[in-house]
Amino acid sequence: MKRYWHLVSLLMLACSTQPAQARPAIDLAQLQQICLQSYTHCVEASDAALTQIQPRSRLWYEVQLLKLDTMFSQQSAEPLFALTSAFVKEEHAPTAFLARIYIYHAKLLYVRGDKPQSRQYLDKAVALMSDWQQSTADPMSFIRLYNVQLYADGNYQHCYDQLAQLEKRYQTSQDAKFQYELQNNLGHFANYLQQTDKALQHRQLALGWAEKTGHPALRAEAHFNLARVSALKGLWQDAERHFVTAFDDYRQAGEPIAQAESQLYRAETLWQLQRQAEAQQLFDQVNQNLLPPHRKPDLAHIRLLLQR
Repeated sequence: MKRYWHLVSLLMLACSTQPAQARPAIDLAQLQQICLQSYTHCVEASDAALTQIQPRSRLWYEVQLLKLDTMFSQQSAEPLFALTSAFVKEEHAPTAFLARIYIYHAKLLYVRGDKPQSRQYLDKAVALMSDWQQSTADPMSFIRLYNVQLYADGNYQHCYDQLAQLEKRYQTSQDAKFQYELQNNLGHFANYLQQTDKALQHRQLALGWAEKTGHPALRAEAHFNLARVSALKGLWQDAERHFVTAFDDYRQAGEPIAQAESQLYRAETLWQLQRQAEAQQLFDQVNQNLLPPHRKPDLAHIRLLLQR
């Protein structure tokens, strides 16, 4: 805790104590380190840095992406939609920036139920990234390209197979963030294909890489996803244990929405473990106002379950 507060203080001090015309250099590595520790402090530090960077410069776009990635992870749907709605109008932004903007805008439109417009921006993202990946060695671009297909009713088997090839190609890579994203997306597609054994394996591997990143929110997400697939397989004790850890890590990362989600699904696991009183008590503690719209059907299901 003290470490990232120290980093935030240093960065914000650099941004606030010099005249605007001086435009002090922003330490991008330091900002990335803040973002590895806390989503909330990442947004704060990014906003402070952006006031000191030449608008539309390369660094400005990089910092904007850090902020946007974090807001998406935070599930800050409304503020993020406002930003992406403005950025999709830009025509001369870097390809990597525009592709990410199109992806986020498409996902948010999909959640809002506007599937035709969502598909329009997904197609734009796929077109941009299909061209871009021909000239980039960054394997994360491939993961983002196939991740888009989760929201495009794409060929899930094809996407899984392509990511599996990427896994084989980079099997010796020790880039923990990349390996986490790769295994996490393999787990997503395995779930969509209803291959729960494969999904469980990928979720377990993703957790191992998440722990190596040192990022509490990624670690929490890995535990949450592993808990969810464990529940699908009826491994209720494992699921309950991972939901507990996910909640603790999300609390460390300052993620109240994800904390509420972890509590909701843990209540279900407690009921399945014949601990009905604990399940009801935990369910009553869930801040239901924080739950995203896509969790509402599960909320209704678990409420009925606990009333049996």
